[in-house]
Amino acid sequence: KGRDDQLAREAVELAAFLADVRAGKPVQERQIFRFARLFSDEITLDGAARPQLVAMCKYMGLSPYGSDTILRFRLRSRINSIKQDDMAIMWEGGVASLSDDEVAKACRDRGIRTLGMSKKRQRRQLQDWVDMSQRKEVPSSLMILSRAFFYAEGPDLAIKEALGSLPQDVLDDVRSAATADTEQSPAQRLEEVKRQEKLVRQDQDRQDREDLEKKAKKAAAAAAAAWRCAADFSRTAGSLPATAA
Repeated sequence: KGRDDQLAREAVELAAFLADVRAGKPVQERQIFRFARLFSDEITLDGAARPQLVAMCKYMGLSPYGSDTILRFRLRSRINSIKQDDMAIMWEGGVASLSDDEVAKACRDRGIRTLGMSKKRQRRQLQDWVDMSQRKEVPSSLMILSRAFFYAEGPDLAIKEALGSLPQDVLDDVRSAATADTEQSPAQRLEEVKRQEKLVRQDQDRQDREDLEKKAKKAAAAAAAAWRCAADFSRTAGSLPATAA
């Protein structure tokens, strides 16, 4: 019962926090990071509007063209790769263990612009990302959304603006998820990565089916056009006068 009471209090606090964010009221940094972790990549990507998906793809250097399903597939694939890399960096010595080239590549993979940026600042930017991802458990999709759309002073304010921009149904889904534990162990984070991999495969299967359907429609249209052309030719040939032998 004590655990249920705690979850009930957290749900009420989350609702109050989201109301303040949507109203543009100031909120504390610790509240932002406390509740941001509830906005899982699955909830955020599934609920994001098309302009948000397009902006996120552009920020990450991905093609912004295609259906919403395809955009989500591209983002989910990149995010899943980044999450695995974030964990590997933490487990293998941190950002300090990476070479300058590895830091630059890791920054580019996360949409962090490196042109004209000093190597020291690149490391600081990557360190901030990994800290938010692994220590503060902010979902990658939310970090990408905040960086793609907002240029606030400080990552906490950018995250706040990103939270406030999400559709209402996303906030409703997060409220529902508030009854679950917000803390994740490394094993649970790894399990989440595996679950995201499964979703990526499902998206890929869906995209493959859509491609097959498009090819089938094109083939049918080409066959119909060829049939019409042959029919027109037959009618034209039949209407020509016979040539004397």
